[in-house]
Amino acid sequence: CDLGAVLDLSRSGARVRAASAESLNEGEVIAVSLRWGEERCAVSARVVWLAPHGLRGAEAGLEFTDLSEHARAMLQKWAERFALWT
Repeated sequence: CDLGAVLDLSRSGARVRAASAESLNEGEVIAVSLRWGEERCAVSARVVWLAPHGLRGAEAGLEFTDLSEHARAMLQKWAERFALWT
């Protein structure tokens, strides 16, 4: 994802490790670009929680909001793939 590494993914949200936490604020709704190989999907997500990671980075819990049908379908497919990898 454009924020950093996706550590966990479900149909309703994600946990990501962001290289920089400077632009993230709890409660804020942000635009996130997700990709799996050549597939891409843009979604809105609320930053539910932040935890420091390293010197300037953070892990963030994101809750997807206002998903289109296309985004729901992509996230369902990706969440199933992600579950097989973990």
